[in-house]
Amino acid sequence: MFGQSGWSLPVAFYFKVTFSGQQGIEDIAFQEVSGLSAELDIETQQEGGVNDAVLHLPKGIKTGRVSMKRAMLPVGSGAGASLTEWITNTLNFDDGKPIQPRDLLIHLLDAKGETLHLWECGGAYPVKWATESFESQKNAVAIINLEFACKTIKQTK
Repeated sequence: MFGQSGWSLPVAFYFKVTFSGQQGIEDIAFQEVSGLSAELDIETQQEGGVNDAVLHLPKGIKTGRVSMKRAMLPVGSGAGASLTEWITNTLNFDDGKPIQPRDLLIHLLDAKGETLHLWECGGAYPVKWATESFESQKNAVAIINLEFACKTIKQTK
C-alpha cells in the first residue's frame, strides 16, 4: 500500500487488451503495448503588429500509433485466428472491401485483476505488422509486432 488512502502504485506488467465491436476476435495476450498518446496539434502565427508575440492556435488532436507485441501464433486456427484474419484482410485490401475499424480497449489491472486504468482507442485498424529478427544463436519466442492507427485515444478510467 502507498500512504494512508489505500491507493497503491500501478504496475506496468499486468494489463489486458480487448477488441470491442468485433465478433470472433478473442481477447489476446500481448507481451507489450506502447504508443498510447494524444497531442494537441497547434499552428503558430505571428500576431499582426506585435513583433514579440506568437499565437498558438489549436488545430486538432494527433493520436499515437498503438504498437503491440505478442508471440507468433499458427495461422488459421486457435487463439488469435480472427485477429490474424482481420489484420491480413485489412493490409491486403481484401477484394477492395472497406477497412473495418475496431475499438481497442487497453486495461491496466490491479492486484485483483480489476481494471485500474482504461484507455479506449476508437476507430482503430492495423497499419503494419512485422516480425522481430530470427537469430540462430538466440533461444527466444518468435515475436510479431502489430501497429494500429486510431481515430481517438482517451483515458476513461
